[in-house]
Amino acid sequence: LLHKYLPDPEKMANLLIIPQYFDLEIYTTSRQEKALESLLRLVQEVVDKHSDTDVLETAAQTLEKLCDDQFPIFSRCETNRSRLLDMVSNRYRESLDEYTNLLTGDEEPDQDEVYALVSSLKKVSIFYNCHDMGHWNIWSGLLEIVTRSRDCLVEKQPLWVPEEAVKYCLLGCY
Repeated sequence: LLHKYLPDPEKMANLLIIPQYFDLEIYTTSRQEKALESLLRLVQEVVDKHSDTDVLETAAQTLEKLCDDQFPIFSRCETNRSRLLDMVSNRYRESLDEYTNLLTGDEEPDQDEVYALVSSLKKVSIFYNCHDMGHWNIWSGLLEIVTRSRDCLVEKQPLWVPEEAVKYCLLGCY
C-alpha cells in the first residue's frame, strides 16, 4: 500500500502510522527480513520524495519505533536509519552550499534553490527531533544560520536566507 499511494501525502501520512503498531518480533520469528527491508526502503523513498510536514513527521516517528534497541531487528534498522540520515544531512549540506555559492557570486537564488534549501532544512529539523543526528555534525551549521539571521535583523538588513529556513534551523537546534 505504501508503494501504491506514494504520490499522495495525505494517504502516506496515514499509512506510515500503521508500522508503529506492528509486533516487531514477527520480523525475526517469522523470517520476514525481506519485508522489513522493503518497509525501510519505502520509508527512505518517502522521505526522499515528500516535503509534506505530516508525512515527514510520521516517517521519522515510524523509523524511531522500528529502531528500538530492544528488538533483534535493531542492527538492520539502525543501518537503514544511518543511510537515511546521511541522505538528509547531505541534501542539507548540498543545498546550503549551492545557495551560499550563488549569493557569494552576487547571483540571486531562484525558486528551485530556495525550495531545496527550505525543504532540506525542514527534513533536518523533523528528523533531528526524533533521532540523534549529532554524528552528522550539522548542528553548528544550523546555529550559524540562526546567528547570521539574528545579526541581519539587528542591523536592519534583509535576511540572507528565507524566513522559513531560519524557522527550521531554530527547530533543528531546539
